Amino acid sequence: MIRLKYFPTQDYSFLLDENHFVYDHIETEDSLHIYIKSKEHSCACPVCGKMSSTFHATYKRKFQDTPIHCKQTFLHVNVYKYDCENPECDCKVFMEDLPFAKPSQVRTDALNTLILATSMFLSNEGVSKVLSLLGVQVSNDTIQRLYDRIEFIDDPDVEEIGIDDVAIRKGQTYATAIYDLRDHHLIALLDGRDGGPLKEWLKSHDKVRLVARDRASAYACAISEILPDCVQVAVKEKAPENSFLESPHYDNTPPVDSGGNAVAYDNKKHDLNSAQYRHQEEARKKKQQLIRDIQDYWNGQEKPRIKNVAETFGIAPPTAKKYISMTKEDIDSLGHPADYKKRESSMNVWLNVIYKMMLDGCGNETIYFYIKHQHNYKESDKKLAKYIYLIGKNNFPNRPLFNAKTTMEWVLPPGVTVISRMDLLKYILTCNPKTKRDPVIGEYIGQIKSLYPAVEKVETMFKEFHSLLMGNNEEKLDEYLEKYGTSELVY
Repeated sequence: MIRLKYFPTQDYSFLLDENHFVYDHIETEDSLHIYIKSKEHSCACPVCGKMSSTFHATYKRKFQDTPIHCKQTFLHVNVYKYDCENPECDCKVFMEDLPFAKPSQVRTDALNTLILATSMFLSNEGVSKVLSLLGVQVSNDTIQRLYDRIEFIDDPDVEEIGIDDVAIRKGQTYATAIYDLRDHHLIALLDGRDGGPLKEWLKSHDKVRLVARDRASAYACAISEILPDCVQVAVKEKAPENSFLESPHYDNTPPVDSGGNAVAYDNKKHDLNSAQYRHQEEARKKKQQLIRDIQDYWNGQEKPRIKNVAETFGIAPPTAKKYISMTKEDIDSLGHPADYKKRESSMNVWLNVIYKMMLDGCGNETIYFYIKHQHNYKESDKKLAKYIYLIGKNNFPNRPLFNAKTTMEWVLPPGVTVISRMDLLKYILTCNPKTKRDPVIGEYIGQIKSLYPAVEKVETMFKEFHSLLMGNNEEKLDEYLEKYGTSELVY
């Protein structure tokens, strides 16, 4: 007798509710069709709310659903129509509600959610192309219509809100976004950010008792005028105000002490506590001890000879002669890194400024934004953050270290993904299918190519040239040069 440990199931509660069941499915090479039937159950009239169990008829609906195995998936649903049992109700016949789609929809709620979620990171055209690879057929116009149907449901009884300005078109058009602080969903999007529309909105929301906002004076005045008893929580600014950044004046002259003498400090972009420099420090200590041992050996011999010293310690005779002649001060000086001349760098004009601001007690963030605020600063944010971090670490042991990563998060808007030109070139110029590519770039490559057509042109030119090199047809080189010889990308 064979005992079965596993049993097949007919439970489709993960997909449907208790009033519907799957009775068949058909799978083709590129699509999957799932057939669903309603069970006998009562349903509430959408007008009067009275429950009805009187069937009027059945009808069929077809929905596109989230793909399974990257195949376009459809739900074929056989559902009921009901007669309203309330004789006074204006609605005589109504259709039952479905747990996975609204009336008149041709896509399930889950699929619409997937489309909208994906379109947050790509253009409509990009989303359409990406989803088609996953088994979803939707046009860019349909995606736009989904966006256009999104409604912000206002709540006149809301008591805690968040207010911030958002860019509709950066540098030109702005709006005021209002959120419910309980679950952070958007309840209103007002025109402009001057506070006028906000005043009108607050007049019809007199139950608001707490507002979290930025430090824009227009919002503060509007709230104080309409709701004077409301508690306002101002969000701390990410960078100092421009007026503060313009007040200090630092130049790149060398720092001096109280006596007017130039102060020597470590202005190199290196980490003295790194493994490399710790290893070098240990090597210097060993070298100092070796020199002391050689001098002790030399002084302990009745008739010392340079050749004997070299053979005993395994060094060249000129090196032995040099070590024997070194003074105590010379040996002690080997305990410090050699002060090599700093190579010319565009950052050199800012190093004395960084050090002097640290001497004056300025915070790391203040130094960072002060230098970024200067009109002649042209270097990268990452390089500036690195110098502030290392100059502080190597010269001020008790000073709080600068968190370069956090600073970069402050400078960039939330949710922004940085893709360097080098990483992008590495991605598009990879021909070996076994080479692992950057998944972040892969997520945005469609949008990048849509915004910058030159990227796709570069990729095409490179891959054609690579194919030409790997082939054995020399005539194709002339065709390639004729095709791309006048391209704007060549110059």
